Amino acid sequence: MNIPNDQFLSRADLLAFWHGRPIERFSADLIIEEIKAVTRMRCGANGDLYEPTLLRALAAKEKGMEFTYKLAFRAALRKRGISTDAAALRRAECFERKWVLKQLAAQH
Repeated sequence: MNIPNDQFLSRADLLAFWHGRPIERFSADLIIEEIKAVTRMRCGANGDLYEPTLLRALAAKEKGMEFTYKLAFRAALRKRGISTDAAALRRAECFERKWVLKQLAAQH
């Protein structure tokens, strides 16, 4: 017999509410996966534009983070082999620019 669990708060949430402190949850992996999913949808059939778009989105997200979160975010990116430094962004944007020019040349 399954007994329904009517408790909608976790123990940590209940204690935080009880003590009047919000619980701060930060998951760099979850943020990265969400950005990757949005980038996949945005790029659609243009898989060539995925990497430049992803790197820009990750860099923008990282820019708005507090320092301690940036460290965890960068560590999660390094674990995945992703770099959002200026050189990586320049390479990705150069590739994107060449791709766009190639597409324009193919149309004419």
